[in-house]
Amino acid sequence: MGASGRVVGVDIDPEVAREAGRRVKSAGYSATVVAGDGARGWSAGGPYDRVQVSYAVSGIRADWLRQTRPGGVIVAPWRSGFVNHGAVVRLEVDGDGNASGRFTRPAEFMRDRRDRATVDHNDYVPTGSDGWPTGTLESRTRLTREDARDRTAEFVAGLLVPDVVSTTARHGELLTRWLYSRTDRSWAAVVWPDDGEGHVFQGGGPRRLWDEIERAFHRWHHAAHPPLTDLGLTITPNGTALWLHHPSHPAQP
Repeated sequence: MGASGRVVGVDIDPEVAREAGRRVKSAGYSATVVAGDGARGWSAGGPYDRVQVSYAVSGIRADWLRQTRPGGVIVAPWRSGFVNHGAVVRLEVDGDGNASGRFTRPAEFMRDRRDRATVDHNDYVPTGSDGWPTGTLESRTRLTREDARDRTAEFVAGLLVPDVVSTTARHGELLTRWLYSRTDRSWAAVVWPDDGEGHVFQGGGPRRLWDEIERAFHRWHHAAHPPLTDLGLTITPNGTALWLHHPSHPAQP
């Protein structure tokens, strides 16, 4: 809602925007619905008291910050490439282009189209080889299969290691979790049997992706399993920082 008391909705599909506008009007409301890129907001109606995002994002757009008045609030579902589930974050905007606030509850929304890029497994792990490619490092993971299924811990790990894409595959009694780096060709695979320890295979680049994720899981465990509502984000022109309990207590991987 802007200074004029107007409500503006933005949808990238012109047909959807047109139909939404018609239904809003038929319901007796005066909100304006326009066709456009929601990531750019709608500056003509600002500055706004509230910006509410209805798709999952992995970052807060600069236009949303610019179009929200000081003291205004941005509410958005947040997701990473590591897991499909996410959480809603409520951020209060200051007068310097920054925003800070806590996660409020778990939520699953359609992902931002910009974040839906998939990876080609064959670009990371060569095909046609027997077993794992040459140069692969093998180890054991300290995380049990059940540990790795904890939804809050998974979400936190995705926040701490945001540039990793994850998929799973099952072959009989074996469950394999694949990790792919978005910054280079590093990859990892964790193979868990139905019972017993998981085996880790890592290679393809300089990073050890599972080691990074495992450290993030253990940080969450060592912090006594804090709930989502104890976690928050601070957005500045220099980037996004995750914190625990208070913005002065940053969470590091």
